[in-house]
Amino acid sequence: MHNPLLVSSLKKCRTEEQVDAIFSKFHKADYRTRIEYLGVCRGSPQTFYAGKTEPEDEKELQSQYLTVRSMFLTGSWR
Repeated sequence: MHNPLLVSSLKKCRTEEQVDAIFSKFHKADYRTRIEYLGVCRGSPQTFYAGKTEPEDEKELQSQYLTVRSMFLTGSWR
């Protein structure tokens, strides 16, 4: 179950800084959790990435998070 207050707060964000501040406020530091919450906000919890991905690589997770955060803010997923 996802925190509805966190989801609601994220949906109001318009900048990268706001998204990161909300995650910090709710103590959600790991990239996998952040990606999951942004997926819930988009109504599309699954995201597919091109190329080879290493699921436990922290740099890869950070890159995926930055991509998902950008998609979320620009609305390109709609």
